[in-house]
Amino acid sequence: MGVWLAAAAAGATAVAAGCSLLQSYDGYLATDATAPADAGAEAGGIVLGPCTTNQGAHGLCAPPTPPGWSVATILYEGPATDPPQVCAAGYTPSCSGCSLYASLNDVPATCAACSCDPSPVQCATWLVAGCPLNGQADGGVPFVDSGCYPVPSEFTIQMAVGTYAAPFGSCAVQGGDASVPSMTWQQNATACIPTAQLEPGTCGSGETCLAQPPPPFPAAFCVSMSGDVSCPAGSPYSISRKVYAGATDTRGCAPCACGAPDGGVDKPMGRPGCVGSLQECPDDACAGNCYDLQCKAGIENGSLLVQNDPTFQGGCEVSGGQPTGSLTATGATTFCCTQ
Repeated sequence: MGVWLAAAAAGATAVAAGCSLLQSYDGYLATDATAPADAGAEAGGIVLGPCTTNQGAHGLCAPPTPPGWSVATILYEGPATDPPQVCAAGYTPSCSGCSLYASLNDVPATCAACSCDPSPVQCATWLVAGCPLNGQADGGVPFVDSGCYPVPSEFTIQMAVGTYAAPFGSCAVQGGDASVPSMTWQQNATACIPTAQLEPGTCGSGETCLAQPPPPFPAAFCVSMSGDVSCPAGSPYSISRKVYAGATDTRGCAPCACGAPDGGVDKPMGRPGCVGSLQECPDDACAGNCYDLQCKAGIENGSLLVQNDPTFQGGCEVSGGQPTGSLTATGATTFCCTQ
């Protein structure tokens, strides 16, 4: 059964390298196991009976292994602040060089508040093809500064033209920086397998006599299977524990964004608007009898006299900056234990 060697980091998927959860049982003599202090250990509603191996070592009887599951293993879960346990005599680590974890701390990223800086926005008077609806239209040519301007070449006598005052430019996005905490686990896990060929000893049919799990390992045996699976139905191995090899980290912050500048010709709902006017003049120096440019068919040759206040006192609607993503445990192994 495969387990993955984890090397997880913020913003990246855990790196994986293969290792075998169960190693060979060859060479297990069980001569250094001592007789348990009690006649049996209560575990999950069942009693693990004492036994003696063919070599005379004392231990506990492990129930028969369900089909498709690993042979009996001992499992310890402890605080992540403590180093992983060392397998005692009679047992060896279930895989070489791998680390197992449980109870992932999924702490979201901290996001700096988003804001919109309106200073790049100015008020302009817009010359547009067509008659603006309710004082505004889409597109056109913006005039930010007051002055005398030539008629843009794209405007001809054949088209209807009009003007409106509205913001020009976009607010500058600020904030939204993400601070992603380190990935942490609440528990480390240590799984150990016997170091010998399995034998029944004085146990019943289908059972195996294994060395007493040394403290702080609980007096229980487990079987395991790769993945997040249910424990085998009707088996003494009924208490489920999940351990993982690593995690995928997608934590971050939603990008900040700024909406279009508010305000327009009429200052709706009290929002700051833009004020400006555009007149058509018959000469090129805006010195003649200039008159307000009304929505009409076409524009005469000459010049345009623009008078407006470029100061924008409105703002932009801000969005984004919420924590996104999560930590997802990967490389699951299910242990089903007798307690």
